[in-house]
Amino acid sequence: MISERTVALLRDPDTREPLELVEDCLVNAASGARYPIREGIPVFVSETSGRNRKYQELYDRTAALYDPVLAISRWLKFNKDLRLEFVRELEIPAGARVLEVSVGTGANLKYFPADAEFFGLDLSWGMLRQCRKRLDRGKRRAALFQGEAERRLPGLRRYFRNRTEAVAGPLALVPAGMREAQCREIAWGWMYCLTFRKP
Repeated sequence: MISERTVALLRDPDTREPLELVEDCLVNAASGARYPIREGIPVFVSETSGRNRKYQELYDRTAALYDPVLAISRWLKFNKDLRLEFVRELEIPAGARVLEVSVGTGANLKYFPADAEFFGLDLSWGMLRQCRKRLDRGKRRAALFQGEAERRLPGLRRYFRNRTEAVAGPLALVPAGMREAQCREIAWGWMYCLTFRKP
């Protein structure tokens, strides 16, 4: 069940207004919008389209095989587990509050401090179910949510819409006033790492 502490942190993805827990839903009292809670996971997306639908369906179909296939490919030396490289960049202190967008199967969780307050968002229901299984096996706790990243982070939709050139790290999306903002390539240029510090 979703905790009152977590509910107090949540906002309606469309209006940014607070939500209240009412029976098996999160409700925006101002607009009347309702977001169901399915198997203990709040659902902030009802229907997807375009690339979101394509990838949602892909990851829903492959979720159960995702971690085993990656483990085999690492064992065969086809790829390297790059997770630790970018998680180290976060410098997460003990007791921190962590939101992982596109949490997938929760494979990064083992790299975070055990006492971190962990939140995970993903579009794929299949991946969220695998993540919850991993949490149960590791006796870890996390609040999971199904939703679209661009609805939680509104600047992303504008940044990626109708692009014709290669995507560069979105340094311009760092909130104003942040210190030491930088974007650099990692994992042989397959990914970028965007970091900044709060003042």
